[in-house]
Amino acid sequence: MNSYVTYEKELLAQAGSFFTDLFNDVVDFFSSYKWQEIVFDLRSVFISASIVLLALIIAVFIKSTIASRKEKKIKEKKKDKGLNNKWEKIEKELKTETEENYKMAILDADNLYNEVLKNIGRDAEKNLEEIEDLKMAKKIKSNILEDRSLVVSKKDATTAVGAYRRALKDLGVL
Repeated sequence: MNSYVTYEKELLAQAGSFFTDLFNDVVDFFSSYKWQEIVFDLRSVFISASIVLLALIIAVFIKSTIASRKEKKIKEKKKDKGLNNKWEKIEKELKTETEENYKMAILDADNLYNEVLKNIGRDAEKNLEEIEDLKMAKKIKSNILEDRSLVVSKKDATTAVGAYRRALKDLGVL
């Protein structure tokens, strides 16, 4: 029986020694330079990640604020009766049978389009569906400005003004 008790005491002493050594190793590790370096690295990573996330949150906030302002401007432009009156004038110019009025309709449509873009932001133009038609209309407008004696047919005027109409509808102001 004595040998059994002695054996148990030895096992308890070994277990105690194991846990004491383990505890001492853990304390030594956490107080060592290596652990301090790991903590510093982790802290640096978390601080960097926090800064990046904060920057992303700020960017999303700014972008949503800008988008809501543009929507507000578009809604204000929709309510603008002067815009509709200007467009009606352009339509009347197009209905006349004079070449000068065709040219004026194209120039007025371009001016109205540029005025709307100025108010809602030039980058709204990126979302237009039929940008090629608009480019063609702008080319006709440029040709009119370069050569006042240029002959503009009713078909060309109707096509150009139609491109401006579709662009203004895509922007949500007509």
